Amino acid sequence: MKVLTPTAMLLVALCQAPAGMAQTAPANQAGPGRAPELEPARTALRDRLPEVAAVKLRRLLASGPLKDALREPALAMLVESLIRAGQAAEVLPLTESKSLSPGLKFWRAQALARLNRWGEAEALLATLSPLREFPYAAEVAFSRAGLLAAMGDPVGAAAILKALRQPAGTENATRATLWLADLSLAGGQPTEAAALLAELEAVSPPTPERLYLKARIAMAAGDLPGAESLFSLLSESRSQAPLLLQQAARLGRARALRAQEKTTEALTVLRQLVMAAPVPSGAILDAAFQDLESLNHPPTAEMETFFKSLTEGTDSNLKFRARMALAGALESVADPHQAEAAWQAMAKDFPGHPSLALALLRETRFLIGQGRRKDAAPLLEKLRKLSPSPAIAAWTAWIAGQAEYDAAAYRAATTHFLETASSSPDPALRAAASYNAAMAELQSGALNPGRGLSLLDESPLPEYRMAGAEFHLERALRMASRNQPEAVEGLQAFADSLPDHPRRFDALIALAEISLTATPSRTAAALAAAQAAAREPWQKERTALLACYAAEIPLPGQPEDNAAAATAFTAQATAFLTEYPQSWARTDLRMKVAQVNYRRENFSGARQMFEALAADDPLHPLAEPALFWAGRAALLTMEPTASVQAVVLWEKVFARNGPLKWQARLQEALLNQRQLQPAAAIQLLDEILLPTANPLPDAATRWQALTVRGEILAAPGMKPEEQVLGLQAFDEVLRSAGLPIARRRQTLVTKGVCLEALQRPDEALEAYYDVLADLPTTPAAATTQPADDYWFHRAGGKALHLLEKAGKIEEAIEIAKKMAKAPGPRGHAAAELVDELALKYGVWSPRP
Repeated sequence: MKVLTPTAMLLVALCQAPAGMAQTAPANQAGPGRAPELEPARTALRDRLPEVAAVKLRRLLASGPLKDALREPALAMLVESLIRAGQAAEVLPLTESKSLSPGLKFWRAQALARLNRWGEAEALLATLSPLREFPYAAEVAFSRAGLLAAMGDPVGAAAILKALRQPAGTENATRATLWLADLSLAGGQPTEAAALLAELEAVSPPTPERLYLKARIAMAAGDLPGAESLFSLLSESRSQAPLLLQQAARLGRARALRAQEKTTEALTVLRQLVMAAPVPSGAILDAAFQDLESLNHPPTAEMETFFKSLTEGTDSNLKFRARMALAGALESVADPHQAEAAWQAMAKDFPGHPSLALALLRETRFLIGQGRRKDAAPLLEKLRKLSPSPAIAAWTAWIAGQAEYDAAAYRAATTHFLETASSSPDPALRAAASYNAAMAELQSGALNPGRGLSLLDESPLPEYRMAGAEFHLERALRMASRNQPEAVEGLQAFADSLPDHPRRFDALIALAEISLTATPSRTAAALAAAQAAAREPWQKERTALLACYAAEIPLPGQPEDNAAAATAFTAQATAFLTEYPQSWARTDLRMKVAQVNYRRENFSGARQMFEALAADDPLHPLAEPALFWAGRAALLTMEPTASVQAVVLWEKVFARNGPLKWQARLQEALLNQRQLQPAAAIQLLDEILLPTANPLPDAATRWQALTVRGEILAAPGMKPEEQVLGLQAFDEVLRSAGLPIARRRQTLVTKGVCLEALQRPDEALEAYYDVLADLPTTPAAATTQPADDYWFHRAGGKALHLLEKAGKIEEAIEIAKKMAKAPGPRGHAAAELVDELALKYGVWSPRP
């Protein structure tokens, strides 16, 4: 992420950036009257000594009464001199009057532009546009065009420049055509730029500016050797190109060399450029140092020595940028405190430097990268006040957007990114900001983001087309993660329309993953398409992993859990683990293989796999579940020491103090219950149920522990006071807030069974009847599976048995009718049971 000034962004000759606009208006062009008092200053300006002219003019204006006819021309010449001397800030106090002449308005606008207050400058120049007879009318138009382009309005800039192309053949028309060509190139339209350049070359001899533009067109077209040759020709002192153009050409040559992977030569050219005399312009220096920094990654001792040598020189611009480069290098290789100290020292050592905003911006980025958004916030506010430059303001909004996005404040992030998209002078940054705005809005829940999406889809620039394609892919992937059927259409459209896109594989593998559950019959074809598109090792690994899960899909007509599919999955997974032993999915896949073995009742093999997984990757989130299930598998092996081995494994789970800690204790309690050791079981259950348990067990584990405690204490052989405590344990579960209906039914049935065992049939019947009071719901759609109704019908069966045993046949039939009202196959069976009971006992009753 880099900040670009207009000149550095467009790499254009001389006048494209606002800072250079005034250079095109010579001091003697329709200037003030030829008064002898002004001649010394005019001569100094003509000799390119604006500082001397400013001194003479200040002295003249302060020397005493000056004729009214001379005061304004002298003031106009003074502000022009100050601007040419790089002292634009001193112009503003001199031109604050609301009744400025057109000439002073023009120079005030130039000063505002040089101070990066582009919006104010353009608005002031707009008031001069209707003045056709104004001596600087052409310069007003060119200045406005440059400012609009720099502020991200290439359409407005192009409209002004097209008007300047008439009448054809004039100097202004030629200049406007050159600017239009440059604007087209900056907008990603090298063919249009080349056509405009050909127009100029057909009617007049080539100039250095056109040669420079030709080099850039060659660069955009991929002719790197040709671009390098042209840049080299221009960068020579004998090329007679203006100095600023020579400097831009050297920068262009370095980039052409770098694009050809001639890094050493590129570094040499860049170092020569920044050390050239005179020192290059600020825009060229910024771009050159950005390139030097990117080539110094990772940092090298040679480059550190070079940057340090610049910090020891006398030129403040070189010292400032070299210090920034050293601070940037510290970000990646040193203690973050050192990098922070280096950035803070920039503000302290260069308090009035014109590029201080850039240093503050980079410090802000660094702090946000460290996750210190609160510390970055004051710097962002300072940046907004320090620099009204659209480039800096756009990057400030970008960083604020990133901070809000990281904090999951997606709506605020959208606002900041849209601000960047509308204000940045850099087309690539505007496209990236539009993409981020759409992504932030997508994260906030909108699948069709408004403005960000329209910016992406409606712009002709290639940056937007690429970003738009990326966004549509991300949107489809998000819909796929939510199991939304529209995802398939979006992913397929991306894969079909962009066969050469680097992320086409992402779309194809997502389609294959969707097919696993949505349309298994298409999985083979979808997986084959993803395999054909896989080029990188990680892509081939991902398709091989998906092939493992595809192997588990049963053939048409086979049950979901069948031996053939399980065998195919195990074989495929074993082959994958052999080929990719260090895969990121290794542990997950091993867990899946162990589970398959567990389901197929290969408990000994499953236990081995679970334990091996936990031993090989003890810090993985699946290590704890693996140990837990290893205990379950050990218990089911039926070996003589199976229970001891299971307890050993569950004790390991308990010692990890993780999410399954209390479930492991519960399994030990259940084992003691089965082994008829109630005291030991109760001791373990009480440990789970302690109010001071750390961590507290989850609700489901607590309910289960209370139910088991109730079963043990409410058994017939326990003391009466213990039986009361057992029944109270059931009631505690039933009073719990948020108790799921299935858990409520199970608890009531278990309580009823205990009451039956205690010879309290009426209370047992009440418990069963309370279950039957909540009829299972009918599925909303015919294809939806009904809710689990096992405990509902278990309660009905228990109630029927009690009533039939007591000879209450009509009551039993009423219970069967209640059961028959439940949806699903068990409900249908209960309806038939009504007839069976009526026939068995000779009691006629209509079927429900």
